[in-house]
Amino acid sequence: MDTLHTILDKLNITELRPMQRSAIECLDSGTDCILNLPTGAGKSLIYQAASLLRNGVGVVVSPLLALMQQQVAELKTKGINARFLNSSLNKGERYDLEMEIRAGHLDIIYLSPEKILQPSVLALLDCVDISCIAVDEAHCIFQWGSAFRPEYGQLGALKSHFPAVPVVALTATSDKQGIAKIISGLNLLTPKCFMESVDRPNITLQISQKRKAKEQLLAFILKEALGQKGIIYCRSRKKTEEMAEWLNANHIDASFFHAALTDQQKTERHQRFLSGEISVLVATTAYGMGIDISDVYFVAHADLPPSIDAYFQEIGRAGRSGMSAKALLLYGLQDIMRGLQQLEHQNEDTASFLSFVELLEQRGCRRKSLLAHYGESHEDCGNCDRCLRQSSEHNVTVAAQKLLSYIYYTKGVVPITALIQALVGKRNKAVLTNKLNDYSVFADGKELSEVQWKTLARKLIAMKFVGVHSNGPLMFSLTQKARQVLRSELQLIMSDDYYYTSKYDISLDSSVIRDTFRWSSQYNQSGMISQNLLLKIAELKPNTAAALSRLTGLSMPELKEINADALCGLYEEVH
Repeated sequence: MDTLHTILDKLNITELRPMQRSAIECLDSGTDCILNLPTGAGKSLIYQAASLLRNGVGVVVSPLLALMQQQVAELKTKGINARFLNSSLNKGERYDLEMEIRAGHLDIIYLSPEKILQPSVLALLDCVDISCIAVDEAHCIFQWGSAFRPEYGQLGALKSHFPAVPVVALTATSDKQGIAKIISGLNLLTPKCFMESVDRPNITLQISQKRKAKEQLLAFILKEALGQKGIIYCRSRKKTEEMAEWLNANHIDASFFHAALTDQQKTERHQRFLSGEISVLVATTAYGMGIDISDVYFVAHADLPPSIDAYFQEIGRAGRSGMSAKALLLYGLQDIMRGLQQLEHQNEDTASFLSFVELLEQRGCRRKSLLAHYGESHEDCGNCDRCLRQSSEHNVTVAAQKLLSYIYYTKGVVPITALIQALVGKRNKAVLTNKLNDYSVFADGKELSEVQWKTLARKLIAMKFVGVHSNGPLMFSLTQKARQVLRSELQLIMSDDYYYTSKYDISLDSSVIRDTFRWSSQYNQSGMISQNLLLKIAELKPNTAAALSRLTGLSMPELKEINADALCGLYEEVH
């Protein structure tokens, strides 16, 4: 049997981190473990090395076909006999694979949760020794276990079926409650837990009020990420399609990805994104699990994720190589209402969602607030919208009393947006139909704008002064905490919302910009020409190497190195 040193040579690894070595030794001793490690910490290497170190075949449970194919292809280039077993194989390919498994020739096999739980597959695995079982994206056990992919919630059966095989659960950002659910869901036996900080300091965090989401996202790409690879997350399949169509209409190469696509379509879109043929992938949570693409520059959220764990997992798709990256989250009052309705409709717990919103509504450094959820103490990060921009604060206790009083007067059956419109003195249909102009607080809220009132309403819901219930239409109630505000026993301080502008003053032809950045992604990967200089080039359109040299200050040999002729050729037709 190969030694660890030999195995690392095969995997092209010169040195292990101390935690990686400890985790490999843990599995080699036959002990279950949990790897709660951030993106880029080398979780895959741990189970790959352990699979090769112990006798038998390593079994990896993975959520996505594209991920299986990517990892199998990489392992094969290193001489590791890895295969995947899924629905993409035809009958002949599956027969050959089964013969290979039975003969004991396989090093590592990748399967989906649905596939590994099939009786025929379990019977096949019974015929061979199994070195270890790795469950990737283990947080799906409790996030997906009861709805989207119920098989994830049934993976505890593996420990019962293979009691002597060590199981390793992999997750990037799970809190203490999440870890407990993973241990219970997989029936792990006194597992050892390996953890590191979930902080990704190379990612700039921006959390913005949502007004015109499509326009804001387009402005963000044009201003900060043009030509860069990025993912935009949406909560619905329909929205991913609409967003991708909008971006393409504005000369941003985009495609969409969701669970309703065929396996072939998913693989094709993943490969196009991987190669840089498309720069933006608009996706639901069906994309991203375990995908390791080093040059993703940004992750944007057009909708609120369901929890802080989901948020950290998704922004962790960016900046995997350690390069600087950006994360933009857009949300508003309606996103909270929609999120609560959706979760209650699916009979899902709303506590994690509300905890996330509460963290977003806290004052001060974003990163500091979010990391405190994981028990991490940090100074102000200097790399979030709160740290990078001065934000004024206001005492909104009296305003909160007015909104809480309106909710009490109307017995919680009137939409909060209508109450806000009444507070600022509007006499529209919603106000008049609900007779909101008959109350003493009507038009008594002009100290705040309608946008600021919505911010305050978000805060009252997030901080649990107002309860939200859904049996069809949303209903609202005052909690015990609300009495403290109504009696002025508690003072409320509110920060002004950060708003990512939906406007970007750029007079350039966006198709020219697109073509310029396409060239850059192919030939300028070393960053010899900066993004700001690329925009200047797209504006001036130099169609000779000499003109480009004067503009960039690069020598002719340097320009030849990055195929400047191809860049100048883009502008010959527009001159």
